Amino acid sequence: MPFLLPSVFFADKDECPARDGSLPGFLCVGSVDGSRRDYDQLIDAGILLTERGFSGRYRVSVACSSSETDYYRTFRDNLSRYSLEGDVVVYENLPFRDLFALARETPYQLFLLNKRSRWNLKYLAEKITGGINISFGFGIVPVLEDVFARRWGVEDLSLVYDGTEGLVGAIEAVVENPSLFIPNRDRIFAANERLVAESETSLASVL
Repeated sequence: MPFLLPSVFFADKDECPARDGSLPGFLCVGSVDGSRRDYDQLIDAGILLTERGFSGRYRVSVACSSSETDYYRTFRDNLSRYSLEGDVVVYENLPFRDLFALARETPYQLFLLNKRSRWNLKYLAEKITGGINISFGFGIVPVLEDVFARRWGVEDLSLVYDGTEGLVGAIEAVVENPSLFIPNRDRIFAANERLVAESETSLASVL
């Protein structure tokens, strides 16, 4: 299992009150270049959610760098083509203060890690994505493909799914009951406090 780095610099629990869930929100942080995250899956899920009457009932906030790649342009074009721009909102080049403010407002974090990527599976066998630190630091419930939730040992803290249909089902479950997985938040903060304490003990032993 990769080493889970605790989040020691983001937010205090009291600064992250339980969200009211009026519009279920999902935060996705990372480059839109097709190398690690499967944004095609997000488009496919958005199309299915629209067909099933869920458009306007959830929001995915994508925080990323602007890019001139074909993949990024295609992603933006598809948001427009399939009328998903109201459900999937792209924030380019956010400064950390604005990103952290967005994290405080968002109850769920969508990772979109591509489990079909051999590079991903090899890289993430020994490392974590920085998004885990955001989840732990702000008490945001991770929404993760099953293989990564198991690998990092966070199944009990996460909303776990398998494939595009599983992602659609996960979003539908949150829309139908926005507070369903919010109790995971206290377990996330508790896990983070434990990891911080373990890190402090480890550092003290070598200093």
